[in-house]
Amino acid sequence: AFDPHGSPIPPKHGSIPPPQGVTLDELAVGEQGRVVEVCDRDAEFLRYLTKLRLKIGSEVRVTERVPFNGPINVQIGSRKAALGREACTRIRVQVETTARRRREKKQRK
Repeated sequence: AFDPHGSPIPPKHGSIPPPQGVTLDELAVGEQGRVVEVCDRDAEFLRYLTKLRLKIGSEVRVTERVPFNGPINVQIGSRKAALGREACTRIRVQVETTARRRREKKQRK
């Protein structure tokens, strides 16, 4: 079971399953995923995500990673946004498997 922000709710025996997916800042340009969890410890951050219409289940694709710790540009459905690196560490996504395989294959070459 999961709370509204995607965090696991511990069962009666108390063990919590490992986090789903990866953080958004781990995605390479061109990779996409579905949002499965967001950090819910900061109400201001949740309001920011609401303004962006970024929620559990949203499809997100990384379109650009600005160098020197700049923002990560993403496409959320048909909308575009520039997210700070810190914000991206608070968003977990389930990566589209074919994109991940393609990237790993390129890295092995």
